[in-house]
Amino acid sequence: MFESVWIDGKVVIIPNIPKKYAFAVLAGILTSIIDEWIRSDFEETPEQFSQIAVYMTKELAKSLVAKYEKKG
Repeated sequence: MFESVWIDGKVVIIPNIPKKYAFAVLAGILTSIIDEWIRSDFEETPEQFSQIAVYMTKELAKSLVAKYEKKG
């Protein structure tokens, strides 16, 4: 699901970096978010958490694209 968010948005994370590493970064971020959710004793419902995670992923993608476009 998260991969499709980045692919559908045609996200360029860092030029000349293989996609597998870009997705490894994404997986690390998501793992950290999930870890925090667990440590907070699942404060949000799974549905709420999914919405937060998807939103953060989309916003991160937009931010990275915007920064790349400004440099290019």
